[in-house]
Amino acid sequence: MTARSIRIARTWQDPGDYDFTFGTSVGLNALFQTGVPVGSLVSWHGYPVFIDTRANLGRTPFQQRYDLYAQQEFRFGRTQRLMVGVNIDNLFDIQTVTDYNQTINRDTLNLSDATYFSPNGFNPWQLMNDYRAQGNNMRYNPLVVNPDGSYNTKPYSFMGRRAFRFQVRYSF
Repeated sequence: MTARSIRIARTWQDPGDYDFTFGTSVGLNALFQTGVPVGSLVSWHGYPVFIDTRANLGRTPFQQRYDLYAQQEFRFGRTQRLMVGVNIDNLFDIQTVTDYNQTINRDTLNLSDATYFSPNGFNPWQLMNDYRAQGNNMRYNPLVVNPDGSYNTKPYSFMGRRAFRFQVRYSF
């Protein structure tokens, strides 16, 4: 197996911080991560099941995220201290897609175990059309499947927005 045929999501994270002599601490966390495979699913007895390769709809985009931490300590006398700090998550407010809706049907596809575990596999599109032809309700998920049957991968999950957390601590 060559390295090219292996498709593994890779993550690299590098936290770093520095304490200055005048009471200031600064930290930066950088996260870099490749996209994850996105594959079409059907809902079978309420469980998501891949119906094609895990990456037949592509991959999510490359992700990067930077978090910043800063704190200042003020000393009063020998025992009293006031610490003021801020954490900023997603410093640059990068709005990268982290997942796409992948389930092609809105209703559960009820298959017998014999059909599901058939050595030749099964065609979920044909099974859904047959189920619909029998007068049953089987709706395509409009977030994934266009009216013509082609895939429409709309993102539904994004990296968290920039967030600030302020903190104050007094010690005596």
